[in-house]
Amino acid sequence: MSGKRYCVTFYKTVTTDDGHDREICQQAIEVLARDEQDAADCAKSEFCRRRGLANWSWHSDRFEIEKIVRPS
Repeated sequence: MSGKRYCVTFYKTVTTDDGHDREICQQAIEVLARDEQDAADCAKSEFCRRRGLANWSWHSDRFEIEKIVRPS
């Protein structure tokens, strides 16, 4: 598959013992995809596969997508 490289990072917000919310990185997955939507779909599937889940949002609240630019 030809495409661009993206890093999709999954985050979960947890409440600390002192009552503050803290965002925890659950996992970062690098994918090769046509565009950001394709990258999100591929990464969600891979996240679920690696963790044995049916839905990525069971272990994460949100994700960020970053295009990986490699110097030529």
